[in-house]
Amino acid sequence: MDNEVQQAYFELLRLLPLNVATRVTCSLVEHDLNGLMVGLDDGLVDAYRQACSRHAAHPTSGNFHSHNFTRVMAFILQDTVPSQKGGLSTWLERQFYSCQRWEKEPTTKEDAGDPLSSVIDRNERLLWFWATWEAAQFCIQSKLRTPLGKPQETFTAIGAAIKSYHDELRSNDSADGNPRTVSDGVEQRSVLHARLLLQFLENLEKHLYNASEGCAVAMATPPKAVRTFFRTNRATCQEWLARIRLSIMQVAGHCDEPGMVVRHAFELLHGYKDGHLQGGELDTVLLLAVEALCKLRSPEAIQGLWVWSREVTNRKLNWIRAAADMASGN
Repeated sequence: MDNEVQQAYFELLRLLPLNVATRVTCSLVEHDLNGLMVGLDDGLVDAYRQACSRHAAHPTSGNFHSHNFTRVMAFILQDTVPSQKGGLSTWLERQFYSCQRWEKEPTTKEDAGDPLSSVIDRNERLLWFWATWEAAQFCIQSKLRTPLGKPQETFTAIGAAIKSYHDELRSNDSADGNPRTVSDGVEQRSVLHARLLLQFLENLEKHLYNASEGCAVAMATPPKAVRTFFRTNRATCQEWLARIRLSIMQVAGHCDEPGMVVRHAFELLHGYKDGHLQGGELDTVLLLAVEALCKLRSPEAIQGLWVWSREVTNRKLNWIRAAADMASGN
């Protein structure tokens, strides 16, 4: 197989969201020991899903340290790659295995299930799932005191990064307003880093919720001191999330993540009466939400936004009804 074609394929594949890339109907491939491409059967795809779920539910091992966090976030926020030989997946694999303590792992198959280590080799998508999950969990375990700074400085650095990616992606648009194709090198790298930051923020929000509200079975319970800290500062964390949600929506829209756009839009609209939207931000949120719902072919949800706007804001936005007809194919 042509190496250039193979490289271009994997550059495109790694831009896909994890839930899309690991669907049974998706033509995923991996390499055997001879470097040849082989297909993934349904059982291996299920193993990927189970490994991610069990890793998320497993208590933190405490082996992901500040230097690991620094390297992962330096790549996501600043495009800084450690000076190591090999590709990006090789560097991530070294990070993963440096954080493992095999003597602490379960010894029985019933306890271990499908451990992440059994499917993560040369799988860049799972490696980045692990890296962003652990980086978000590190923020929680350290009570937001990270190499980025104190809690407020950590929030500021992350918020500035998402806004910076939004400006960068907009500047990469062509003169006629259409985004460049994924084949463009600059656009590829911008979208890759933006997707990784979005994945990190998704994981961070899950960990923030788990630390302040708790979760039944999907995630492990943090230590008591961590829970106390985030319950005390829950309002501050929610205000920070509310401030950056619009930027997240704009970046997610550019990265073709309509589901993420809709989720953050509904969170903002839910807090509309609390003053989370200022000035013309409401119209921007509605526009982005309707556009994303059109991509998802959800005319009923769009009609619901029209009803919400009429009852809550006393405005009848007829363009929303027109968008509902478009989403239904009329």
